[in-house]
Amino acid sequence: MTLQRFWNGKAAGLPAALLEATGAALANLGGRLSTLLWTRNLGACGPGCRIHGRPVIRHPGRIRLGRGVVLAPEVWLGSEHADGLLEIEDEVWIGTRCKIDFTGRVSIGAGSTLSPGVTIYSHSHGLEPRSHPKACTVRIGRNVWIGSGAVILQSVAEIPDGCVIGAGAVVSRSPEPSQVVVGNPGRALIRRGA
Repeated sequence: MTLQRFWNGKAAGLPAALLEATGAALANLGGRLSTLLWTRNLGACGPGCRIHGRPVIRHPGRIRLGRGVVLAPEVWLGSEHADGLLEIEDEVWIGTRCKIDFTGRVSIGAGSTLSPGVTIYSHSHGLEPRSHPKACTVRIGRNVWIGSGAVILQSVAEIPDGCVIGAGAVVSRSPEPSQVVVGNPGRALIRRGA
């Protein structure tokens, strides 16, 4: 890491640059420590995974990460009971403050990206908020890109391979493969690559 990344070259800016560079170095060290500790606590974790910041992880034994998975800071992974399952395939990137509820079963295909603030639900309580959760399976295909702040509801059985979900979209039903879905409620616009 070079100081130029944080410094404008003027003497007056040097103290702020040094402070920022020190903070970045400490964050990097914290990320390495977090990765070391969490990868030993998960159900399975492939080589090259990185777990940054301070994630909130519930039922870690029910989480399986493939090779090269990255969890950005402040990710929340949890289930309302110990029967849930989260399987993330190789080279998936989960952005800052993403929330994945795996009370049902959630799988995320290889090469997919969840931008910051994405929420995925895999259960419902119907009209009774304190009722026992009704688990649902949600499958996110390969090479899917889910934009910042998008919400995938429990009624979505699958986001097929190659789909793009626009930022802030609320998806309540499964799209077709390679579709671009935007809005609230989410609606398909075009096919990716068309």
